Amino acid sequence: MRVVYRTRTLEKACNLQKDGDRLWGRQIAGRVRLRIEQIRGVDVLAELRLIPGARFHQLTGDRLGQCAMDLTKNWRIIVEPWDELGSEIIGGDVNEEDVRAVRIRDVEDYH
Repeated sequence: MRVVYRTRTLEKACNLQKDGDRLWGRQIAGRVRLRIEQIRGVDVLAELRLIPGARFHQLTGDRLGQCAMDLTKNWRIIVEPWDELGSEIIGGDVNEEDVRAVRIRDVEDYH
């Protein structure tokens, strides 16, 4: 699956150990890099549901159109379905079998 990032800073933190460790700490940064590898390793969004321990799920309310994957008990990586033309797929009714790209929106403890 193709992965794009909301900001250049977020891209560096997700892919470079030093930047990730500084922003989130070593444990969270390591799990972020693992999830990014897992995301890249699937073909479509629906396959993320099969990753053990990731608890991939679509969000609701003011986060409609976004999805989350567990990093720890409280921390999540937030992704948005992205189309092949490089723009966000708006709305909550996304066919996960058709989505072949995501945008990493955030890594946060939103609880």
